Amino acid sequence: MPNLNFMHVLITIVPLAVGVVVAALTIWALILAIKALRKYLRTPDAPQPQRLQQPAPPEIG
Repeated sequence: MPNLNFMHVLITIVPLAVGVVVAALTIWALILAIKALRKYLRTPDAPQPQRLQQPAPPEIG
């Protein structure tokens, strides 16, 4: 069994852990960005609520 130094284990594990955390945060940010874009860029096929027309002003005279 090889002699595992504590510092050697730390130097090996810490960069891997940091990489996993950065990757997870990046994926999370991408998911949130896609959700926000979907909210504001709706598909044109979606039915839009129809606006009520303003009544015409009465004619004087």
